[in-house]
Amino acid sequence: MKFSELRLRLRQRLNDISQPYLWGDDELDRYLSDAQLEACTRARLLQDSLTKSVCEVQLVAGETQYKLHPSIQKVLSMSTATSKDVDGTLERGTLVLDSAPVNSEVLNLIVWRLPICEFSPDKEPEIARHYHLDLVHWAAHLAWMVDADDQRDPSRSAQAAQEFESVFGQRDTAQGAAMMSKINPSRRRVTAWRP
Repeated sequence: MKFSELRLRLRQRLNDISQPYLWGDDELDRYLSDAQLEACTRARLLQDSLTKSVCEVQLVAGETQYKLHPSIQKVLSMSTATSKDVDGTLERGTLVLDSAPVNSEVLNLIVWRLPICEFSPDKEPEIARHYHLDLVHWAAHLAWMVDADDQRDPSRSAQAAQEFESVFGQRDTAQGAAMMSKINPSRRRVTAWRP
C-alpha cells in the first residue's frame, strides 16, 4: 500500500476527510514516515544482507575501526571470503573489530536496519505489507498530540499508541539498546584472520 493510500486511511481515522483539512498532507506524510521509523526501531523489521551501501565494508589490512551506514541498528553477523565468523562491537555507529584483518577485503554484514529509501507518497513503506495499515496507529497518535485545540486529543492519542505497541512492541530502553551492540555475543572465541 502506498503512503498516499495510508494517508487517506489516516484521514479517515482522524475524521479529517473534508476540506479544509485540520492536518495538511505534508504533516500527515511526516507522521507516516515517523511511524515506519518507529516500527523498525521497536520491532527490527528490516533484516538486510543485500544492500551494498549498507552491508559491505571495505576492510583495510591492520585497521580495526570502520564507520557503518547510519541506518544500521544491529549487526547480526559478519564474514569475509577468508573468515566466515568475524567478531566485533558496534560503538555509536563505528564497527570495532576484535582483531585487525591481515588483508584488505570486503566484509559482508547481515544487519537489522532502519528505512533508507527517501519518503515519497507514491512509494510503499519498506516494511512488509501486512504491517502497512498498522502504521496508521502511530501516525494518528502523533496527529492527536498536536498542540492545537481542534486537533489535540490525549485520550485518543494514548489509545492509538497502545494499538501500535500491541503490534510492534515497546521501545527499547537505552540500556537494552546498549546490550545489542555486541556482535555475535554468544561466541567466546577470538577469530583468527587467515591470510
